[in-house]
Order: sequence, then structure tokens, then C-alpha cells
Amino acid sequence: MQQSMDIIPGWDSLPADLTWKEKLGFLTWRFSQFPQSETPLWHSFQNGKYLRLMQIPAGVLFVGRGHKNGHEVQLLQGSVVLITEQGRQIRHAPDSIHSPPGFHTVCFTLTDVLGQTVHEDTGERNVDVLENGIFESVDSLKEIGATVHHRLTSQ
Repeated sequence: MQQSMDIIPGWDSLPADLTWKEKLGFLTWRFSQFPQSETPLWHSFQNGKYLRLMQIPAGVLFVGRGHKNGHEVQLLQGSVVLITEQGRQIRHAPDSIHSPPGFHTVCFTLTDVLGQTVHEDTGERNVDVLENGIFESVDSLKEIGATVHHRLTSQ
């Protein structure tokens, strides 16, 4: 696949006048209406860290949940277009960023990708409890998205 960030399917069809949060919400709401791409997720605990390893196929626009606290996000294999409020960048493995609180991972996978997030091991082993402590609820984004959808369809 040619590595380009000229056209990102799904993202570039969003109305230009939406705010960043409205774009995230609208895509999250829209994606919830359809079957999801298979993105296997593995959890492990090593050396005082809680690791979340995710596999994402090529050609997927991935919108993650908001990060409550900053943490390390690692691109272990593959290439993505990382989309932020400030613009786009092509990133190739191995690569990593430290996300600030409120950050949403938004990327378009140019190849099959293996990514990992790294968190402190709190001793908790219930994955739902862990993830709800690390990430914001998806429900508020879906509500924003439903509002945007209603606004766009009633114009």
C-alpha cells in the first residue's frame, strides 16, 4: 500500500466546521452503528507494568477512548497516520509517544499494526476496572456524535 496521508477514509469526509471533539464524537457514534473491525487485545502484567497489546489490521481508522492520565503509547510493528488536533504525521515502528491527559489516539493504519500502551501496575486484575480507570467513557463521545448527526441530518 502506498503510504500517504492525503486522504484518510472516514476522517476526510467529516464536515470541516466540526470541532475536534465533535469529529471524535461523530465518528465514535457512527462506528457504533456498524460491525467493528477485529482488533485483538491482550493484557499482561510485567515488571510492575500493566501492558495492553492491540493488533489492528491495515486500512482501519481507529479512534481510541480519551486518556484520563498520560501514558506511553508504543507502535511496535507497522505504520500509521497519527491524527491530532495539530495535524497528521506518518509514524513507523518502532516508535512511541507519551500521551497527555485527554488525548485520543486517532490513527489510520497503513499496514497491519501492533501497538501497546504501558501503565503502572496497581495490583488490580479486573480488566474492566483497569480500563475504566485509564480511559474516559465512550458514552459521552457517542452522545456528542448523536447530537452532531442530528444537527447534520436536519440541515
